[in-house]
Amino acid sequence: KPELLMAYSSSPTRQYRLRFAREVSQLNFDEFVSSTIFEDDDLALGNPDLKPEAAWVAEVAHERRLGEFTVVTLRAFHDWISDVEDLLPLSDTFEAPGNIGNGRRWGMEFEGTFPLDRLALVGARLDVKARWQDSTVTDPVTGDQRVLSSNTQDGVPSDFSYLRNENRLALAVDFRQDFEVSRVAWGGSLKTRTHRPFFRVNEFEVLNEGMEVNTFIETTRWLGIKIRFEINRLFDVYDTRNRILYVGRRGLSPEDGFIERSREGGRELVLRLKGTF
Repeated sequence: KPELLMAYSSSPTRQYRLRFAREVSQLNFDEFVSSTIFEDDDLALGNPDLKPEAAWVAEVAHERRLGEFTVVTLRAFHDWISDVEDLLPLSDTFEAPGNIGNGRRWGMEFEGTFPLDRLALVGARLDVKARWQDSTVTDPVTGDQRVLSSNTQDGVPSDFSYLRNENRLALAVDFRQDFEVSRVAWGGSLKTRTHRPFFRVNEFEVLNEGMEVNTFIETTRWLGIKIRFEINRLFDVYDTRNRILYVGRRGLSPEDGFIERSREGGRELVLRLKGTF
């Protein structure tokens, strides 16, 4: 996996980076073995011959420091993907994980850290991450060009990886304020992303999780133990799953039905204790 990285700093506050690399994905064990999807009354077949997809990645980034702690980074990228991992049709109703050929992914990513002292919020900062992307691959069922398929993982992961799950647009905003004297901190986060498509041989599926807002308060005042109380999904989150079913192969036969699932995610209260004993 070769990698070339070049960086140029025109001033102490500006840096330009150019990266060209070969990246290889990790395979999921679930893709090798077959299982039953009880919710859909369906089978998820495995493929022991599945190969990990690989990509040549080209990136250009500009980093700008606007103060001692304020940093913004804008990155443009283009991925040339080989052995795209998706679903291969085995019949008019069954498919299995496989490699469907070459594809491309391109877009832009923004990251910024903004201290909020000027807003009278001493010790506070805002971290913003956003990503826009598009993609193309040849559909193994219809032969037409389409976007890359997402995976069907529900929920919004807590890390930045959810921005890179074949959704068109994603946003993550984190706020934190530390009170050093009292050794108390509080904050919250907002995470949202647009719908994610999933293509089966006789079905087209769209997932949409909506917006998730979380908050927390933590302290290290007692016995050196970090005590953190979280309220996740502060407001009710509604995620939807829309499925268009076809009589035979997707896009090549009449529609057979439409299934919509809407699920409400309530609040989650979490208490964490962390320390060395």
